[in-house]
Amino acid sequence: MSQKDKIQWVLSLAIILLIIALCTTQLYAQNASNKNTGGVTCPATGSSIQVIDIRSSRVSFALLNDSLTDVRIGFLASGTATLTDSNSFILKAGQPYSDSVPGIYYGRVVCMSTTAGAIVIHFDEAFR
Repeated sequence: MSQKDKIQWVLSLAIILLIIALCTTQLYAQNASNKNTGGVTCPATGSSIQVIDIRSSRVSFALLNDSLTDVRIGFLASGTATLTDSNSFILKAGQPYSDSVPGIYYGRVVCMSTTAGAIVIHFDEAFR
């Protein structure tokens, strides 16, 4: 194989890889046609409430704890269980949390206040 043939082969391969990369980017683009937004009052410590339901067509979601209190976020398949260190994480006051494709969580998202008082958080979900 001549030097010229090697260069042409490498350039052809590079172009093919570029095309694949662009197609993959378009596949995972945030081109959702539906949106679900709102606020949810997370109950006081002891039980949780659903923020976002299970949705297999979800492409992204974001949570914003715009309160002055930390909140627990859990990923529970069902129910309103008390959230603990073993089934949730703490979303600090004023902090966001988001997820998007690829590898997005399609399940149910729940919340619970970390204090004796209920608090409001906001969510934004995009889906096809």
